Amino acid sequence: MSRIQFAGMDIDKYKTPEFYQEKNKKYVNYGSDNLYPLYLVDLFNRSAKHNAILTGKQTYVYGAGLEMEGTWNLFANANRFDSLDEIFNKCILDKLLYGGYALQIIWDRVGESIAEIYHMDFSKIRSNVDNTEFYFSNDWVDPRAKTKSYKVFNPEKKVGTQIYYYRDYRPATATYPLPEYIGAIPYVECDVEIANYHRSNLHNEFFFGGILSFNNGEPTQDEKDDLVRRLNRRHKGTDNAGRWIINFSDRVDNAPTVIPIQPNELDKQFDLLNKQVQEEIFVAHKITSPMFFGIRTEGQLGGRSEMIDSFKLFEQNYVKPIQQHFEVLFTYLANQSGATATIEVKPLEMFKPTFTEQTLLQIATRPEMREMAGLPPEPELPEAEQIQMSGQEWEKEIRIFAEFGESADLYDEIESRKVTFSDDHYEFESHLEFNEKELFAKIYEPTEVEKELLDIVKKNPLLSKTEIGKIMGLSESKVKELVVNLEKNKVLGITEGAWNILTPPPSASILDRVANELDSFKVKYKYTGPRDSKNRDFCRALLNLNKVYTRAEIDKISSIVDRNVWTKRGGWQTVKGTDIHLPFCRHQWSSVLVKKK
Repeated sequence: MSRIQFAGMDIDKYKTPEFYQEKNKKYVNYGSDNLYPLYLVDLFNRSAKHNAILTGKQTYVYGAGLEMEGTWNLFANANRFDSLDEIFNKCILDKLLYGGYALQIIWDRVGESIAEIYHMDFSKIRSNVDNTEFYFSNDWVDPRAKTKSYKVFNPEKKVGTQIYYYRDYRPATATYPLPEYIGAIPYVECDVEIANYHRSNLHNEFFFGGILSFNNGEPTQDEKDDLVRRLNRRHKGTDNAGRWIINFSDRVDNAPTVIPIQPNELDKQFDLLNKQVQEEIFVAHKITSPMFFGIRTEGQLGGRSEMIDSFKLFEQNYVKPIQQHFEVLFTYLANQSGATATIEVKPLEMFKPTFTEQTLLQIATRPEMREMAGLPPEPELPEAEQIQMSGQEWEKEIRIFAEFGESADLYDEIESRKVTFSDDHYEFESHLEFNEKELFAKIYEPTEVEKELLDIVKKNPLLSKTEIGKIMGLSESKVKELVVNLEKNKVLGITEGAWNILTPPPSASILDRVANELDSFKVKYKYTGPRDSKNRDFCRALLNLNKVYTRAEIDKISSIVDRNVWTKRGGWQTVKGTDIHLPFCRHQWSSVLVKKK
């Protein structure tokens, strides 16, 4: 009985790259073939998930770019082609992709400061064992390509061109860095090969391959070995999905038949493999929420607050340490150039606060509201025409003003300021911002201890401080301190030798009372300005009305008199000593914060 023999094919295993120096070379090989950086670039370009994560991290670390406090001439133009901002962005990607980056530092001829800074492609740099000398080549694939050597950056020897070389620390690793995702590289390869496998099947019309037998005799061992080598080249790997496997045998009855290869439950195998690949890549990249990188995972929901918390955690533990690394680096380089500058990364505003429509109506100006609604800016008003009002005209307008508004004598005026043409809410907030201490100074909330003291003296107004202290279990000096504070806030006094509670402690909370107090304040608008012999009849009459108006009332008056009384007021004026003519008089509308008497 003839035997059918099978020859095995070795499957490539992933190994951590080896860094070693050959005897005839000054530099250390970056991987067994000295091309490990190009392998990392290939994975970056071919794995969708890996690429999305790295470029997403780059965006988050870059933030809104660099900002500088102080002066440094290289900030805007680090060299003839790039700003420091652009170099920063390139270095981020190198650090994330390779675990290191390099800068070419060119000192000035005097040897006092840095003249230029260039980003260097990290994949094109090789180093000696202790990183004191570096070699640059545009093509490490070609052994005949020229290399150029550089010394390491040394601020003690500010001469020529030097290389600032950085690599992430990793135990038991020297000369070159390893990327932080090194443990997931087999899974990144799987991600590439999964896509490649399906692409090959698509090209082969989803035929999954088969076995084809030739029945013209059994080959020799050398011929079998040669066949295995050729099968390795032609059928091994995802590029050859859906290909035929060719078999040789010496007899037809011993030969296998033509058997199509149909994988079992391939869809389920793919789903399981893809999920595991995703999870391992995310773990290696320290990703807790893939959605930040444009990757949607099954079952991942989460509300806005969870998203914000997740991003803040990622930002604090991952993004900021890298940003701080580059802030220290660029500030250090600036100082080496003799500049007094501090360089920081502007944070990226990921989540802006959300407001209801009602809130937006209260806090946004009219131009801002039009912008949010996607409307164009309002057209500018045409150039104002000179207004010369006759006696009958201004008297008619004054009668209209007299029909609206209220007498200013009905209100206590808290503050007056030039109107900003914002909404009433903004005017109100502006007034409160500068007057809150004065407005609410009279509202005092006694402490619990002070309330206890007030209750005691209310029951017995003739008690001495010593007696009050004994009742409360306090020293006489402490009681004196409480009394002084209550007297200062006009809550407690002494009348004819007896304690007198001047203002009964309010029952409502301080917040409720402040809210009630706020309700009593209003924003009104009043015509204000100088009162002298230069006043026009219209302005003098309007000032004498001494009225306060609401915004709606003034808008209504403008529509009746067919002119904008907000801006034109009493008419044109000429600036003294000039030929400048203004379409309004010396008076103005003021925003006044008032309280009903």
